Amino acid sequence: MGLAKRSIRRPRFGIMTPEIWTIIILILLYILYQVVKYLLILYLARRYKITGLRFLNWVTRWIFGQNKAPVPVHWTAQVIAGDKITVPLDDQGVKNSFAWSGNCYYQAKNGIEIGRGVIWGPGVKFISANHDPADMAQHLPEVPVIIGPNVWIGAGAVILPGVEIGQGSIIGAGAVVTKSFGPGVVLAGNPARIIKQNINIRS
Repeated sequence: MGLAKRSIRRPRFGIMTPEIWTIIILILLYILYQVVKYLLILYLARRYKITGLRFLNWVTRWIFGQNKAPVPVHWTAQVIAGDKITVPLDDQGVKNSFAWSGNCYYQAKNGIEIGRGVIWGPGVKFISANHDPADMAQHLPEVPVIIGPNVWIGAGAVILPGVEIGQGSIIGAGAVVTKSFGPGVVLAGNPARIIKQNINIRS
């Protein structure tokens, strides 16, 4: 009495469903979009002679979609709510600080307003909103951080929510500014305090 042959059903790996084809096409279109965008940036960079750090900042902003602000920022910086940052677009010094000062943090949930002639070093943190203790996913409303004209901010300084700095003031490296100060003062420490007053205000 012979044994009946069992038919073995092999998996059919060659069959592609419409859903899989749709996913593959979408992935290919996304890759094509990124390639075209990158080539366009290369063309514009070559035409307008954008090289070195400026080019790296461009790639970070336009290819990876990061650090979007009114002006190009350093590729190591982090920008949150960049549409709420207000700067004088014709001020080259302010633009240079954004572009050249690395590892800065711009959190503009409640707005950041930067005046003419402001300069700052690497690692500066502009923080315009605190988390809500009752719901850490939310931020508390506050007036914007306002940096007056011709303020100089040293490396690693931290500007906290609601702070306004008056014209021509200087914030020392590593200072943590927790409250507002008027014009023409030098600040240092954590929390920041006045160590010198009535300095000559740059015009």
